[in-house]
Amino acid sequence: MATVKILNVVAHEDDDLLFMSPPLLQMVERGDSVTTLYLTAGDDGLNAAYWEGREQGAMAAYTSMLGGGGVSWTDGTVVSMAGATALPSATPSSGSIQLVFVRLPDGNVDGSGFPSTGNVSLQKLLAGSIPSMTTVDGARSYTAASLRQTIAGLVSQVSPDLVMLQDFVHANAGPTWSDHADHLAGSQFAFWAVAQSGVRTIATAWEGYQAGSSEAANISNPSLLAAKESAFADYYAHDDQVVPTAPDWATTYGAWLQRACPTGQYVF
Repeated sequence: MATVKILNVVAHEDDDLLFMSPPLLQMVERGDSVTTLYLTAGDDGLNAAYWEGREQGAMAAYTSMLGGGGVSWTDGTVVSMAGATALPSATPSSGSIQLVFVRLPDGNVDGSGFPSTGNVSLQKLLAGSIPSMTTVDGARSYTAASLRQTIAGLVSQVSPDLVMLQDFVHANAGPTWSDHADHLAGSQFAFWAVAQSGVRTIATAWEGYQAGSSEAANISNPSLLAAKESAFADYYAHDDQVVPTAPDWATTYGAWLQRACPTGQYVF
């Protein structure tokens, strides 16, 4: 059977685990070729140790999805198009997985950004209210156009059969739609980058924060739910901002873990 090629584009290092799994989990288990591009460092305005930990958490979660023990990771780089600055990446010793990190600053839930990174955000870059953003490691800077070109270059390289994006369907729904500004702005950057690439593919949109309050729990298979929860637990062992004993766990992470809600698709 031919390998199915999947490209995920998400804002933060846990978004694929929370909002695109268990379909993501099943793709990894099946041996599909899975590339995940993380647009921001998910730094939350904190120091490098925090966002570096989140990247380690992403690797730990994919290790869990690959079956656990014996998986090691190799750091590398990806050049998405000729003349572009290389992006950091990580690949495991088994499976067909590649994680790619852009490391733009987290833009905060409302898109206002954080003082520690100059109050920049994907939302502001998309709207044109800032001219560019520099990555938290200081290695690369992007305008709105060059960020789309970078994503489009990776789409062309991967030539995916399926692209999984965050909720581009509700990207302009306004304040009544509850989601992180990075999710919505990032989904628009990615959607138009897929269009720009010219690759014939299908893009699906996955609901974010709103799913926890507006959708019923829909993961009915206990083993799939347990595997999703296990992979996320391996992730948050590296993210001290995720606290399972927090009073709001049941209405945030706990609710998101019980759901996977596609909101639409687009055929390119």
